[in-house]
Amino acid sequence: MRKISTRGRFLFAIMASLLVISVSISFVMSYLFSEIKAREEKLIVKICTDRPPIGVEPLTLNFSAKVMNAKGRLKYEWDFGNGERSKDAWAKTTYKRHGIYNCTLLVSDETGRQAKDSIKVIVERNRPPIVTLNINKKTVERKFTLLSVLALLPIPFWPYKWAGNQQMFLDRIERKKGTWAWGESGIVITAQVNDPEGDEIISYRWREQTADKLVTISGKTLLPVHNLIGNETVKIPALYAWIEGRHIVTLTVEDSAGNVVNVTTDYIVSKNWQEIQIKMGVMALSFLIPFVPRIMDTIKEKLPTPKAEISLSGSPTFNFSAYIDEKDTVKENVTLCGSFVIENIDKRRAAREIYISLDKPFSLEKGLPEELEKEGIVVELSVYPFSMELFSNGIYTKWRKSMKIEELPVGGKVRCNLSIRLEKGLVLKRGEYLCNLYIYQEKTIRLGKIVDVFTFKVIM
Repeated sequence: MRKISTRGRFLFAIMASLLVISVSISFVMSYLFSEIKAREEKLIVKICTDRPPIGVEPLTLNFSAKVMNAKGRLKYEWDFGNGERSKDAWAKTTYKRHGIYNCTLLVSDETGRQAKDSIKVIVERNRPPIVTLNINKKTVERKFTLLSVLALLPIPFWPYKWAGNQQMFLDRIERKKGTWAWGESGIVITAQVNDPEGDEIISYRWREQTADKLVTISGKTLLPVHNLIGNETVKIPALYAWIEGRHIVTLTVEDSAGNVVNVTTDYIVSKNWQEIQIKMGVMALSFLIPFVPRIMDTIKEKLPTPKAEISLSGSPTFNFSAYIDEKDTVKENVTLCGSFVIENIDKRRAAREIYISLDKPFSLEKGLPEELEKEGIVVELSVYPFSMELFSNGIYTKWRKSMKIEELPVGGKVRCNLSIRLEKGLVLKRGEYLCNLYIYQEKTIRLGKIVDVFTFKVIM
């Protein structure tokens, strides 16, 4: 083997050193170039959610982020816009109240670069349940009982002639024998509940009361209020449906979101026909005994026909909310229709000369709330083959000139078509309005309190 000279070894060492220096310089240049390139690239971040950032309160969202061109460990700074913050890569928050929130995210990497992104979160109000009440009878004759006889006795300063004392008698019966001591009145009320958000209905609270305060012989006033037991359906005891006049039934519904809705319906209690006969007989005997034969003949000829018992079915709701813009203005001419059925359920009497009107007979009461008594609203009723405008140009049609049905025989039915028209540009206050149609049988005793009332709802 040939030995390498000292000069050769020296040259080899120099070449090796130059090679190492060249490799090192190349590595350093590559590193510096990559660092400069990394610093020149823009950090990009985008907020992601597990569902669209819009919904009903309370709205829970899970947040994450897509980050591009990052180097090293990342830092996250979330501001959800509802007072809550987070520094986690994956974050979660709940928006408990409705409103528009601005959610922002600031991301930093090890090079000091920062990027920011934001999104709008829209939380809508949790809408309350929509509740409608259907009542099978709007008018009922009270039961003929001992209290009926006591109320008819022609005794001066007799307390049972006063509604307040009659109610105190009924309260004593209820305490001793229970709510159903006199059985059922025949009135059944059914609630239809629809929650737009699908929330659970957690409570039904029913309450029945007289529309007016009752007065006793001593001048004391009282307002009887009764709690009813039931969820979607309740029955009215005969004890509660005895005081003559208008009675109001209120249902309070609460859903799991805390929304509370109150809806009401009413019914009319009239005297039993036996009471009317007895009262008229007592008066005749007291003052006209010598003329009884002649007077009885006259009464038979001129006495009004007894009021036939009718049933009103159907509960039309007119929902105009989709036709009203955010400024409470009607966007276009629109007409909505609904129908109901009048049935003569009386077993003996035909209903004659039936007037249907928004103008209550023998009363100043009107069927529309003040908010709807405007020009541009037309309420029309059709009973084949006739139709009649009950309200137009801001004016009610008088009840004697409104829709008239000549006769409804025993067991007879008639379908009535009700339509409401709104004109474009009309400004209306949003809300739910209960409206009344008044149904009066002209050939009966002329008392406004025996007018049947049919309630329908208008939603703006």
